[in-house]
Order: sequence, then structure tokens, then C-alpha cells
Amino acid sequence: MHDSDLIGKVGSLDTYFKKFYIALNRKVVMNEILKCENHFRETKLHAEGGPIMTDYNDQYYVSLIPEGDEVLFPKLHKRSARSRYRIQKYDISQGPLFFENCWREEDRKMGVKRDPLPDILVEGSELIIPPVLKEYLQKFPIDGMQFVHSIYIDDYDKWHENRWAINFYQRIAALDVDNCKIEWEFSNPTQNEYTVERFSLSRKVLDEIPEESRLVFKIGQSRKSYVMVHERVKDFIEQAGFTGLRLIKVSEFEEGRQFKG
Repeated sequence: MHDSDLIGKVGSLDTYFKKFYIALNRKVVMNEILKCENHFRETKLHAEGGPIMTDYNDQYYVSLIPEGDEVLFPKLHKRSARSRYRIQKYDISQGPLFFENCWREEDRKMGVKRDPLPDILVEGSELIIPPVLKEYLQKFPIDGMQFVHSIYIDDYDKWHENRWAINFYQRIAALDVDNCKIEWEFSNPTQNEYTVERFSLSRKVLDEIPEESRLVFKIGQSRKSYVMVHERVKDFIEQAGFTGLRLIKVSEFEEGRQFKG
């Protein structure tokens, strides 16, 4: 770029910046040009009603088991009790994972039938999903997770084979600790482990990960490691009409209140 071109570009943005060329060297002027261009871009977005910065607390949702007395609480079946599922990458050669009703014996004694089976099962904080949702998520290069074929054995020993557990063998340390509500008495900052009452997601961490690689992820640093679901995935789940999953926006979530209706 020639000096005349540089002055012309500065002048096209704001005549004020012409003074910089006189007082400063070319490198500094170029930095000022970039700053000015970014400012104009943000101002234009603001004027058009668009976002200036992404608020991830409004873009992501905490995945939870639904409310109600008839909710199904799955657990690992004894066939899979010794699997390394949830701790590390699952060895697919071990075969499928098996799940059952946590209250199987009690429900059978009381004649309780938890039918129909929800489309999505929530086991702890893990998600067991139908094939359609698996196929959708497989389109994206999501980091640190795998799909494991799963079988749910109901209270009357019927096998429901068309399910897939999402195994998050890596977590994303995306807590903005300074803006979270932390229960410090039960936290261990030296080990980077926190008991979180209200979450705040780190813009710095998530900005460095492509969106399609973090459409769903398990939050790190938190003692209770929830699965975070991007609004794009939430929209897909809602459009498909899947049952069995409750999603609360991160900005509206507070630990414990999910049980109060």
C-alpha cells in the first residue's frame, strides 16, 4: 500500500485519523484503521439490531431430566456395571451398553408402568438418544464424544434396542468462574473443582472452539458436570417433538430450583 492510498483509506473512514499518519508510523496507522473498521462494523450491527458479542449464557441450555412423579430414572444394568462408560472413551468391542429402570423392583411391586418410553433418557447427566438425533449430531465434528449403541431393558424384560448413549470422554473447562455463583465451602479451587449454583460460560474459551465442534458438550470444572446444549440442537429437538428432556437456558438456571417446579 502506498502512503497516498493509506491516507485516502484513513480519510474515507474518519478525517480525524489523518492526524495519526503525521504523528505515527505506518504500522500504528494500520492498527488504527483496523480498530476503526471494527468499530464501524459493530456500530452497524447494533443499528440493525444484531448482536455485538455472543452471550453464551443465552445460547446454551442445561440438559435435565423432566419434572413429574412419572419420570423414568434409568441406570446402568448389571450387564454394564463394570464398563468404563462416562470415565473414558468406551471400547466399542465390549458391545452395547445396557440400562434399566432405577426403581424397577419397586415399580413392579406397586404395579407402576412407565409407558411409553421417552424418546430421550437422562441417566445422571448422560443422554441416551434416538437414532434421528444421533444422525443429526453426527453431521458435526463435535469434540470429545462418541455414540455407544445402547439397550434399555424395561420392567417386563422387553429390550428396546434403538438407542444411543452419548459418551463424553472429554469435558470443556468453559466456566467463567468469576461470574459463576459458587458454593465455596464445597469447592476446591486448587484442583479447579467447583460446586456451582449458577453457571456462567467463558466467552474466551468458547470463542476459540468452532461452533460446530461444541454444539453439545459436558462442562468441566464443575462437580456436577451437566451436558450443555446449543440452541441449534435445542431447536432440532423441539421441532422433532422428542420427549424425555428438559432444557433450561444457562442464564436462567440455578442449582436446586429445577426440582421446585
